[in-house]
Amino acid sequence: METNEILSSGASTPSVQRKGGNLLEEEVMKTLDELKAVEEDVNNQLMILDEKIGLGYAAIANNIRQLTDLAYKATEGYVSDETRELMQLGGSIVGGFTEMFGSARAAYKHNQYAKKVLMQKQEIASTGRETLERVRPTVQRQNKNMRRLLENEGRKMYNTAELAEDNKRLALIDNVDKILDAYRLSEYLRLVVEYLIKEYGAWLNGRQSSGMSRPCYYTANINVIDALEKSTGLSAKAVLMDALTGNPAQISGSGVFYLMDSQLSATILSNQEKPVRLQLPSSSFAQGFVDRNYGVKHYVENSNRLRKWHIGALIGGLLTLFVILPCFFYGIWSFLCSDVSLWLSIPASIILVGLVGYGLYFLVQKCRQWISDAAARIIGGALDDGGYVEFEEPDLEHKSVIGAFFNPLTR
Repeated sequence: METNEILSSGASTPSVQRKGGNLLEEEVMKTLDELKAVEEDVNNQLMILDEKIGLGYAAIANNIRQLTDLAYKATEGYVSDETRELMQLGGSIVGGFTEMFGSARAAYKHNQYAKKVLMQKQEIASTGRETLERVRPTVQRQNKNMRRLLENEGRKMYNTAELAEDNKRLALIDNVDKILDAYRLSEYLRLVVEYLIKEYGAWLNGRQSSGMSRPCYYTANINVIDALEKSTGLSAKAVLMDALTGNPAQISGSGVFYLMDSQLSATILSNQEKPVRLQLPSSSFAQGFVDRNYGVKHYVENSNRLRKWHIGALIGGLLTLFVILPCFFYGIWSFLCSDVSLWLSIPASIILVGLVGYGLYFLVQKCRQWISDAAARIIGGALDDGGYVEFEEPDLEHKSVIGAFFNPLTR
């Protein structure tokens, strides 16, 4: 991996630059100003869509506005953890709607409504597609420009001993935060513009949808991580886990991004089948980053709950194996050796053993379910912190009225 910068004992502290302070600052500000103009055009399209046909398009516009505000705040210096968490976009859940009609009448009303929606979509697309095609080159150019800056920063190397010092760590965050937020904004805007152009094309061709998923903030974070991995050749998960659980002498610029940004770290931690057991880092340099990283802190809290479930299940299993079961079988043996006739004691003992066996099986299955649910909450929480939103798209496809009429007769 290319090493562009190393903070060693003799290196100077990264300086906090303000607007117009250096070429990097000016380049980021120029990008944001151009993207701000694009944001106004795109959000205008989204608000028209939301006003005419609903379906949650205003939520996408709100996400773009929040990303733009955050990117501008980053150019002014340190953005607090509280501010970032308040602007977290993962909670913007958008639901669809449900049609409540029956059989043939329901299909007829569904088709009438779908036809009306499609006509409204086509009216918007016929005038709006030109606007999107016009702003697309600007978004692509600035996205490529910000990706170059992000990749350059991701390839640098830093001395972790110096990053344990608050002034040097915060100065570094001030310098690189603006690059990350500007690239993430450009990437999300690019995704939204491409999505709308695809949708407009489908509507004008008489289809209700292009089949393309609505972009959410989580998708932009995935693409940020992918860009850093490709430029550095380093696994994001490996870099993050090494910084959190080890005490490396150096850390890459990509690792700095993962540690300082709650959404990136949460996205990395969510992208796995099973949650990893994670504790707050012991190294002083990583602690300084994690103190402002609610994504990691939330994950650790949920991970500790899961560990308590595992410990509780283990203690319960040991008590059952070495205390409850021996006492139970001793009681059965005493019952069999009593004066009760065999024709009564043996069947009764078999029934009791069966009931206890079923009870133990039920408890084991319950423990497994509880642990599985706790693990799912860990991944789900990380997805939320990474900005994942599941859009419930309504069914607007044409329904067969005749088929709907005869369908109840075939049940």
